[in-house]
Amino acid sequence: MTQEKLEQLKATATEVRRGILTEVHAAKSGHPGGSLSVADIITYLYSEVLRVDPENPRWEDRDRLVLSKGHTCPALYAMLAEKGFFPKEELTTFRAIGSRLQGHPDMNKAPGIDFSAGSLGQGVSAACGMALAGKLGHKDYRVYTILGDGEMAFVAIALYFAILKVRPTPFCVMDEIEAALDEANVTRYVQYMRRLAKSTQFLVITHRRGTMEEADHLFGVTMQEKGVSRIIELSLDEAAKTIS
Repeated sequence: MTQEKLEQLKATATEVRRGILTEVHAAKSGHPGGSLSVADIITYLYSEVLRVDPENPRWEDRDRLVLSKGHTCPALYAMLAEKGFFPKEELTTFRAIGSRLQGHPDMNKAPGIDFSAGSLGQGVSAACGMALAGKLGHKDYRVYTILGDGEMAFVAIALYFAILKVRPTPFCVMDEIEAALDEANVTRYVQYMRRLAKSTQFLVITHRRGTMEEADHLFGVTMQEKGVSRIIELSLDEAAKTIS
């Protein structure tokens, strides 16, 4: 990439960030942090990678972008305005009643949107469906997906559990895979793992209380003396019997 092209991308990314701030300030709400963090990625994709046509947003052979973390749509709206899908002035209607630019992207309202996002964790499956449809239809368009940190944990766990359900293994190590989940989803995670434990033995490295509470045995490392580590073990079933 030439220095001139790099400077052009920087300038466009700056305009995208300016658009993000315009939207969030106008609405007095939104998610500026995540939107600003994805600005460079979206700028590069729409400037150098994606085949799209602002004059024909529904072009059948266009490349698709699935913004799975839909709450960061201010970045996508700002970039689409830069590309000419709609006027920049429309950014000030972000989240307003009747606006095409809502707090989560709606492919039936705003031009240039390929996926109506909202519930996290669904982008990968939707993108795979688009890619499969293109393959079956002998199309050469490409599909890209942008995920957030939390939903990457959702997707990773879903893939692991799907593989284990289809083809169980005798032993599986899970290393802090649920660290980004909230308490409600930690509960769902351990409940599903408990069902899979009928055919797979899990060794789970975790700091989450909800995960530990569902374990059969707990192992930890303590240092009661300086420089000397000791492994401790606790059987929760035996502990429960002792307490009762």
